[in-house]
Amino acid sequence: MSTVRHALRVVELVAARDGMTPKQLAAALDLKLGTVYHLVNTLLDEGYLVRTTGGALHLGDRLPQLLECLDERLDPYPELNEELARLALATRTTAVIGQLIGRQVMITAVQSFPGAVHQRLLRSGLRGHAHSMAIGKVLIARLPRRQVSELIDDWSLDQLTERTISRRDVLVEAIETAARRGFGLDLEEGVPGLTCIAAPIWTPVGRPPAAMALGLTPDQFRSEGERLVGLVVDSVRRSSHILRAVSTTAAVPPGRPPHSAPPALPEGSTSGHAPWRASPDTAPGY
Repeated sequence: MSTVRHALRVVELVAARDGMTPKQLAAALDLKLGTVYHLVNTLLDEGYLVRTTGGALHLGDRLPQLLECLDERLDPYPELNEELARLALATRTTAVIGQLIGRQVMITAVQSFPGAVHQRLLRSGLRGHAHSMAIGKVLIARLPRRQVSELIDDWSLDQLTERTISRRDVLVEAIETAARRGFGLDLEEGVPGLTCIAAPIWTPVGRPPAAMALGLTPDQFRSEGERLVGLVVDSVRRSSHILRAVSTTAAVPPGRPPHSAPPALPEGSTSGHAPWRASPDTAPGY
């Protein structure tokens, strides 16, 4: 493990002081010169460092490649940023896109209305417990039944607030409700004062499943919940249409129209979901 740490420190030092030599690295790390040469040669072979004719070391091409992978993971759907901003503007809140990673949700894109209550709390790269988040419920609802069972079986279901779901049977019911309605709720289950509405986005094969959500105050949800649910569902349908159109266009030979893009969506469409009313007595997860 110490070898790995030393190699990482070599990369960090070269990043901070471009052009360092092995002798300078050995002095900075208090290591034998032979050890540093071994580390440097390995990093050169793997593309993390490059060496000039005079022996000076610089960062190699491998690091930008890793950063590119990180950028893609943090924002896998840049084509939806405009729609996300549209949702934030229409609702005067913070709108996010997130994906499921194990038993966590990672926020991958954020758009906020200026002055929105939760714009500092909800940020790109933020991770949270999936069982306490609306995004988590709707994405778990889309997993195969066996995978859901494996995920839930030994889940500790940490109690984050007094409203966090802490029983597996209640979580299963919340997931089934999200699947039936087409959207999920988080009523202060992860953070006091934060209520969320989420709905899953249709995503092409080979790209990560994702969902869109709004971050609200409990008062916003109680007074405008029904309208906001409709806006989230509409935005998700438009987003799904965008991704499907991009996917089918890429797959169809030039000169042939894409055959599986969904029809254009009328404004105000709520995709046929059953009527629903926000209520201060709505149970957690519903």
